[in-house]
Amino acid sequence: RDPPGLGAALARAGFDPSLPTLFLAECVLVYLPPEASQALVQWCAATCKDAVGFVLYEQIRPDDAFGRQMLINLESRDISIPGIHGTPSLDAQRNRFLSAGWSRADAMDMFSIHNRCLDPTEVRRSSGLEIFDEFEEWQLIQEHYCVAYGVHNDEKGIFKDFQFKVQG
Repeated sequence: RDPPGLGAALARAGFDPSLPTLFLAECVLVYLPPEASQALVQWCAATCKDAVGFVLYEQIRPDDAFGRQMLINLESRDISIPGIHGTPSLDAQRNRFLSAGWSRADAMDMFSIHNRCLDPTEVRRSSGLEIFDEFEEWQLIQEHYCVAYGVHNDEKGIFKDFQFKVQG
């Protein structure tokens, strides 16, 4: 919520914004109001002078039946994720980075990553390890979580191969 405060804390810990940096956020930004998470993403791009990457994993699609039920279930436990309404879709996740000045960005839901990016031989092998009869429910869950990333200031090409690798 406080990018300058984050910068000061990182500086005290020895963070050097002139070095290549990768930020990871697993279900973090979704708990912030959209303007706070956007300010943080913008701060990362503006602060880091050399190659910077940002990878996040969080919930999406709050407006379909499953997404609405997901929010009801969280709210019943006094858990609020206000950021989901600021970035409810894969396009919104990509745009969160691009509108904050990042050079490139992409996003993919977890079901698509499973189907398009994982080695099909490994998927078949792991699928045979345990009988799984709730595939439709698992698919719904995976379609409501995504990985998104942004890359900026990568003139040296440190992140040039940083992307979703779709299997042929």
